[in-house]
Amino acid sequence: QGVFGAGASRSTTSPGQQTESRRVNLGLNLTPNRDLTISAYGSVEQADSSGDGGSSSRSDNRGRVAVSYAPFPAVAVFAAWDYIQMSGEPQFLQSYSLGWSPFRDGQVELSLRYEERADTNGNSTERYFAPGLRWTIRRGVYLDAGCTLSSSSSDRTETEQSTYRVSLRAGF
Repeated sequence: QGVFGAGASRSTTSPGQQTESRRVNLGLNLTPNRDLTISAYGSVEQADSSGDGGSSSRSDNRGRVAVSYAPFPAVAVFAAWDYIQMSGEPQFLQSYSLGWSPFRDGQVELSLRYEERADTNGNSTERYFAPGLRWTIRRGVYLDAGCTLSSSSSDRTETEQSTYRVSLRAGF
């Protein structure tokens, strides 16, 4: 299963100002078996403006590869790698998550998430780690608990932050 798209547009925003843009999208989803899904996506966009105020160019390039794997009904694993370049240096993003439900009926769900973003232009890195727990007390009533531990570093600064949350949700 795949997706392909391409397009071009031309517009005049004001007298003497003209913008021309081109975009190409490519996508592919593979499901080799019921437990595994692999997807890839990419897009390239270029826009050029010209007119009385001078000329400028803008580009937007993106790519993503994602894998999800559920080897057992109670376990799910996900990973994604992203590339983003918008008229400058590229950024890279990695995301990983794991979900596990140790009991047969799924009354308790445990999750772990990790993300990392690297910006090569600013020489900075951001990291997020988020463990979580959901307890289904009864149908429609959930207790969610978790935290997010984050850190960022660059050539000039380093910061760390911790956020904790607990919520009780009840639907009537």
